[in-house]
Amino acid sequence: MKNILRWCFKNITQKYPGSVLVFAILLSGLSIYVSLGLSYNSRMDNLLPQDLPLIKEFNEVVAKTGGSGPLVVVLEGLGQKRAPEAIRKLSNLLAEVEGAQYIDSQVPKEFLNNRQLLMLTRNELTQLESMIGGAIEYAREQLTGFSADGELFNPEKLQAFSENYQLFGEINPYHKGKNQRNYYIFVGLKGTVTDTDFTEKFVAQVQSAIDSSGLENQIPGLEIKLTGSLIVRLEENSFIISDLGNSALLAAFLVTAMILIYTRSWFSIPLIIFPLLLSMTYTFALTRLIIGHLNIISGFLVAILMGLGIDYGIHLYIRFKQELFKGRSIPGAAELAVTQVGRSGIIAMLTTISVFSILIFSEFLGFSEFGKIATLGIICAFFTYIFVFPAQAIFYDRVHWLGKPRPRLFVFKIYKLYSNTPYFLSVLFILLLVSSLFLLPHIEFEYDFQELRGDSPAADYETASTNDFGFAFSPTVMLTPKKENLFHVHQALETVREKNGERSTIGLQYSLNQFSRQEFESKKEILGRIRELFYEERNIIKLALGVARFVKFEQMLTSEPFDESAIPESIIYKLTAGDDFLLLMFSPSDKNFFNVKHVYQLSREMKDVKGILAEKNVPVSILNENLLAAEIMAWVKDKGPQAMVVAIAVVFLILILDLQSIVLAIKTFLPLITGLVLTGAIMAFFEVKLNFINIVMLPSIIGIMIGSCVYLSHHILDYSMGSTMKSLQETGSAIILSALTSLAGYASLNIAHHAGVNSIATVVEVGILTCTICALFMLPALFELGMSKASNIKDENNIDADIDLLDNVNDEA
Repeated sequence: MKNILRWCFKNITQKYPGSVLVFAILLSGLSIYVSLGLSYNSRMDNLLPQDLPLIKEFNEVVAKTGGSGPLVVVLEGLGQKRAPEAIRKLSNLLAEVEGAQYIDSQVPKEFLNNRQLLMLTRNELTQLESMIGGAIEYAREQLTGFSADGELFNPEKLQAFSENYQLFGEINPYHKGKNQRNYYIFVGLKGTVTDTDFTEKFVAQVQSAIDSSGLENQIPGLEIKLTGSLIVRLEENSFIISDLGNSALLAAFLVTAMILIYTRSWFSIPLIIFPLLLSMTYTFALTRLIIGHLNIISGFLVAILMGLGIDYGIHLYIRFKQELFKGRSIPGAAELAVTQVGRSGIIAMLTTISVFSILIFSEFLGFSEFGKIATLGIICAFFTYIFVFPAQAIFYDRVHWLGKPRPRLFVFKIYKLYSNTPYFLSVLFILLLVSSLFLLPHIEFEYDFQELRGDSPAADYETASTNDFGFAFSPTVMLTPKKENLFHVHQALETVREKNGERSTIGLQYSLNQFSRQEFESKKEILGRIRELFYEERNIIKLALGVARFVKFEQMLTSEPFDESAIPESIIYKLTAGDDFLLLMFSPSDKNFFNVKHVYQLSREMKDVKGILAEKNVPVSILNENLLAAEIMAWVKDKGPQAMVVAIAVVFLILILDLQSIVLAIKTFLPLITGLVLTGAIMAFFEVKLNFINIVMLPSIIGIMIGSCVYLSHHILDYSMGSTMKSLQETGSAIILSALTSLAGYASLNIAHHAGVNSIATVVEVGILTCTICALFMLPALFELGMSKASNIKDENNIDADIDLLDNVNDEA
């Protein structure tokens, strides 16, 4: 390996340093041009395999309906007197917006009036029958004073039921919230809600239409706001894109400042940073050509690549300066740094690539795309440094008016600790490893999506508006090719809802089936029983309800079935998608899908519904983005630990092949494992939770930190056994600087507004700190085991001599 690196240096880099630099810069310019088309894709469905049945259903329904929920326009503080005029004016303006499919601002009162009972499901009618019976007994007890044993009647439950379905009042012609001054208009989209460019343009046009209406100026106290999942998604996208830019700039500044402060040399900036920047442009271009986009996991590419790629430059630079200190010329020092550090770099690259390449083969595309980008970045960084770093050093040396890099010995001054107490340190870290294993089962997983999103005004307002309206704005959309299938879908939903009781996420259902004769016939018997009970106990019911409510209830009981030929066009348009028919299922407002327990409940219930329908050969496609979230969570929890275990095994195998000794491989690998286990223990102790974003970084900690162990063990072996302290003296500083720059790169994510992305920084920072400590203290102690005392004394004397020489050089300077 060294011979190949030496040949490349002598025949390419040393002969043509200027040409190497020009070629690298031109290639970077071309890469920048290619990478301009790299985009950020926020779609959650793109994180899952596209041949997954759930994804196929999702794409089918989105293509036919545009998405799972409308844009919601909320008119706050609108009085009843001005409502008709304001809603009519605004609806007309919204209908003219390009991309608007429908405007749902009014309830078809004439068509639905006195038919509220016909809109109830069979289970709901059965509940109503039971509550009416309970109310009659309760009223009789109040009149006679005689109380029969039985279940206590809850009048508040009947009151809430009647209010939810407007049983005793006139149907409000507009969509009104519990706050009597809040009105809602629903705007359907022709495009797909997953198309960010379309939705941004559409929302801007809707806002422009609202502004042009002048209603907020004309009506005192009126505020018109936009909400719905579409608005929440756009806000989240804007936060992430903003975080991308801010974290990239902060990472670049912190890494540059850290290197400059540590090395105290301006030459370190071009030698270390310039190749890194070139390699990142190559990576961006390859990402654009191979993948085409970034996702929520791979989006923070700059911070990740800085942490992964800069290690090669730091180790090359530190070794280069130390060889200059030993009296070598700049070309000679560059050659030795490239051949010796390059050999360790190749093994470090292979181990790191092995970690991320495992992710490439994951069917979970969030892992796969991250693995591809990280692998490309590592390869680009290594080869860029191997050629550009020495080319810069030689080229600058040939420019006579430029200053020259000054020799410097980076000293790690606590070396005596290892030779005096290797057994103590080894046992101490092994005890830490064993004790930390008991804390690993206590690591928790974050299930609250609202916690991952962080502060979100749009999400908070959507929650408040949903509670006011009573049902979720984004329904679960069910698509079926035949109208008669809707009846069976309703029956399946009711079966599953009855099975799950209060835990159920199945709420209000809306489809053309509710106006069908078949649906009426299925409920005719229950309606007959309620009607019979009503007339048998009419006197006591009239006394309990009052005359007005009694008359209203009687009108509902005697109303004729719906005339299917008279269904308003607005309803048909809303409940069909081309030749297919839709069923909209609205979950209760208290089943907030920010709580993943409700997401999993919805997922289970929809699977049960599908199972029931499959037995009847009724085809149905279901769309709800929360179903994607449940699937992603399942994949991450399943595939994440598997990738971790495989990565550890592959890295250990590579070390055995490289070092050709199981004992040496264990000594090199054990500090990394100890660091990883300590990271998990610290997370468990301080209640730092894993989530579907930061869990992908666990394998990357292996990739970042295995390099430190490889560089140090190779240096020890290159000096031959017995010179552990000499190796630590020369390599320890590079390991510390590498850890600091990696920390600086990931620390930039601490400013991310998105809490899930912010958590990446916390996990990786803890991992880097623990693994660095283990590499610097545990690995040398393990290699010191079995060393003779004479060799240790000789080694310490050599180090002391180097330090004395360094002090003399500093005094002369």
